[in-house]
Amino acid sequence: QLDAITRGSILYGNASGATARLAKGGAGTVLTSDGTDISWTAAGGGAGMEFIASSGAISNSGSVEFTGFDASKYDSYTLFLMNVLPATDYAGLSMRVSVDGGSNYLSASNSYSASVSQWTALGDVNAMPIAYHQAGNSSVADGGVSGTVNILGAALNVPTIISPVTGVMQGNGLPGIIAVSAKTKAATVVNAVQVFFHTGNISSGEITFFGIVKE
Repeated sequence: QLDAITRGSILYGNASGATARLAKGGAGTVLTSDGTDISWTAAGGGAGMEFIASSGAISNSGSVEFTGFDASKYDSYTLFLMNVLPATDYAGLSMRVSVDGGSNYLSASNSYSASVSQWTALGDVNAMPIAYHQAGNSSVADGGVSGTVNILGAALNVPTIISPVTGVMQGNGLPGIIAVSAKTKAATVVNAVQVFFHTGNISSGEITFFGIVKE
């Protein structure tokens, strides 16, 4: 068996208890077991959270976009925000969605509806608030916006809902966290998102993008 082994192959005991060779798996596969035998299978199989993309270190950008949506693989997504700091003091972080892969983002005055904790309605809006409190722009005293944004039902032809849970260091130096909920007014399949401050650029921070794998 060793004399004839090929690159990437492994030796294992087969059903007869004899030594056998298992050829290497294809790209993106992992070795698994069904409790009896071993085999190669696609990596990331089964439900769970899967990394898609990262903004990297943001440096004075007008917005951050993510377009790696895959309706065949994910129904919902999560953004992780790490110290996303505005260039302009006291700026609110928001998100818009796209239905054409990021060529355009919905921005009409009635594209979305939103509310904050205790069912305080914000009414129709042109962007979905990620953080209701506005963030300060001092990386030391303020700290920007950190938290998660769940994008629910993006692959379904229903109104897409976002459910952010974020902590904000406000422009007055005080921490703030309020539950926010927003949705698209129309039933649509979302395939890209854009994150931005309502005024000024994103000075710094990082955002990572994960998909929730279908079962």
